[in-house]
Amino acid sequence: NNAFIGNKNLLGPLFRFIQQGSFSFWLRSYSNIFMLHNGEEDDGVYELANGEFRDWRSMYFHNTSSSRGGVIRATSSVTIRIEKCEFHGNYAKSNGGVIFAAAGTTITSSDSVFQQNGQKEQLSLLDSTDLDWKFSTSNEDFLGLFDEISQFSLYTDLLQTYVRNHILPSLKFDSRNQITLATLLSELPHSAISLPEPQTALPTTREGGVFTLTTQSSLNVSNSFLSSNTATEASTIQCISSNNVTTTIATTKITQNKSQTATIKLLDCRLILQTVEVYDNSSLWVTGGVFMIASKITVIGSLFGGQSVGSDGGAGHISAASLSVVEVVGSEFRGGVGDLGGSLIASGCLRVMVSGCVIKGNRGTIGGAIYAIGTAMVEVKGTTFEENIAEMAAGDVFVSAAENVKIDDS
Repeated sequence: NNAFIGNKNLLGPLFRFIQQGSFSFWLRSYSNIFMLHNGEEDDGVYELANGEFRDWRSMYFHNTSSSRGGVIRATSSVTIRIEKCEFHGNYAKSNGGVIFAAAGTTITSSDSVFQQNGQKEQLSLLDSTDLDWKFSTSNEDFLGLFDEISQFSLYTDLLQTYVRNHILPSLKFDSRNQITLATLLSELPHSAISLPEPQTALPTTREGGVFTLTTQSSLNVSNSFLSSNTATEASTIQCISSNNVTTTIATTKITQNKSQTATIKLLDCRLILQTVEVYDNSSLWVTGGVFMIASKITVIGSLFGGQSVGSDGGAGHISAASLSVVEVVGSEFRGGVGDLGGSLIASGCLRVMVSGCVIKGNRGTIGGAIYAIGTAMVEVKGTTFEENIAEMAAGDVFVSAAENVKIDDS
């Protein structure tokens, strides 16, 4: 409890738990543990395998790195439960800026924050111009220090506790009972606070800025926040070959994430988005939102807003291809900008169903709201289309080479 763990571990993950026979490690109910600056490109913090179980609560993971899974690499039926944790500035060279999960791993995450993962950088919590700022223990002015890092809620509270209990009692103050901030920083653990360093181009996680799931692995996220994450492909979630299980994202905000290809990418997977807000994400091509191949997505009571895609892109919000199924119920799609469909593209899909939705203010070249080509069934019912714009054809819905098209009560 209330501990900082910060190392440059060069020979493997900080912790490796691999069950052998009947022998197993069980680590449960952590509280207020900080993992900072752990790992290089081939290690990270945790390696889990063979049916292990982990339960993390009120933990903070900052600026860790690995080749796959910047914080956690899990294979072979591992179960991970995350509650009230923060993952900030973690990086993996290939897949999973925070977590790489394979071979039947199950992840459940609630009330957690995933922010600025997917790029390897030395994040600065204090500006160097403040190093001569002074504080006094007599009136506890030193708490002003924490205003500088107030965006990290867990970090702020715990750093105050650490300074109060472990640092202040041993510091030498001047005749006015003051001390410079630089002196305080010199007394903190090596990884507790990072001062600015000159930056060059930052390495970026190749796929899955936050999560990469493969081979029947599943993810359930609720009441969480995914923001400002980065990857070359899939800035937040990448799911591959997991069609026998369902990934569910509920009551979560996904915003301001950036990639070259989509915020969420599905290949032969199933995804449910329920009461989720996906807005102001961007990519260079395909879509600023969800890109799916041979997958199924169900969107319920959710909001997609302000996604954008570059001039070589497809749809602002959802791009579905190759035998995919899209079901959208009671949701809103607003302000999407795409090279083809402003909101939704369906190419070679089995079925697209949109029911009880509002699709407003989207812009595309062909199909201001929906562009469907070679899709077996396109069904729209009880839906309002308003202020959508197409530069060439079909302000709202463009359909070509579909076997069955039905628009009703809209």
